[in-house]
Amino acid sequence: MKDQAGQRIIQYDYDDKGRRIQSFSQSGTINYFYDGDEVIYETDGSNHVLREYIWDDSGSPVAMIKNGHTYYYHLNGHGDVVALTDEDGQEVAKYEYDAWGNVLSQSGTLAKENPYRYASYKYDTETGFYYLLSRYYNPQHGNFITLDLEQDMDLEIPLNRNGYSYSLNNPVSLVDDDGNFPFIPIIIIVIVRVVAKEVVKTAVKKVAQKAATKAIKKATTKTYQTYTKTHPKTGKVYTGRTSGRKTPLENVTARDRFHHMNKQGYGRAFIDKSSSNKNAIRGREQQMIIKNAEPNLKRALLVMRIMELLQKIRSTVSILKPQRRSLENREKYET
Repeated sequence: MKDQAGQRIIQYDYDDKGRRIQSFSQSGTINYFYDGDEVIYETDGSNHVLREYIWDDSGSPVAMIKNGHTYYYHLNGHGDVVALTDEDGQEVAKYEYDAWGNVLSQSGTLAKENPYRYASYKYDTETGFYYLLSRYYNPQHGNFITLDLEQDMDLEIPLNRNGYSYSLNNPVSLVDDDGNFPFIPIIIIVIVRVVAKEVVKTAVKKVAQKAATKAIKKATTKTYQTYTKTHPKTGKVYTGRTSGRKTPLENVTARDRFHHMNKQGYGRAFIDKSSSNKNAIRGREQQMIIKNAEPNLKRALLVMRIMELLQKIRSTVSILKPQRRSLENREKYET
């Protein structure tokens, strides 16, 4: 990428899956190593590990490991990283954003170095863009810098006919974690999570194991599942999604073993759907959430749908008006 004067500020390399695997800038070289779509660690040009990352099953960041120290991510209901804390619970980074992801304020010793910020996207300080795997998002303009190659999938939604628009121009209610498909964040009400040190230590070991068995995992197809958990007394249904490289049943069973809803009395998880298509499972999860939602949430989702339909009607009317005027002028001319 170049600045307005034509000077190169940073250069990126990508693998055959379109993932960014290397960056070159005046600050140096950074190599990125993945498990699926998530970066699990980064190295410099001399292959020294700079940072390691731990992710949950939904693809949200849990912790960053740097120089042997672990720092924990705190997210809001939109999925924005609002803070990082160290092992003693001390705040080392804090962020505030506007609706489009522009940073209004930041503070803390790791605020600049932490790369994951608004909607848990990776922020590139050199360009001011967010990296969403398939495209780059410019928060200052509120749109992507390249065209959506899959926009024909959503042409029924008028707001998405602009192939550069971000999250159907609705950044408050929607996010788009890969630049292809906006969706409603799963967390409606979030209690900031506190991760036990023992759990993190186990997760760190898993990160090392992932790096060591990278070649083996490449030969195994990753699949995605939706599942449901029902409360035996209230009848409320919780819907979630997970993924893994084992069988669908093993993936869901592993996710259910330490599920946070178990403490609230919910029963065991049952598989709903399984697919190798991440977007399909994400869409299915949204369907199930709406189906099993509380009345107030259903009404809110219904209002959103009505607003989309009204926008579609307005767009149709605006198209028909010129056609009607043209027809009237034609009739006057013929008479």
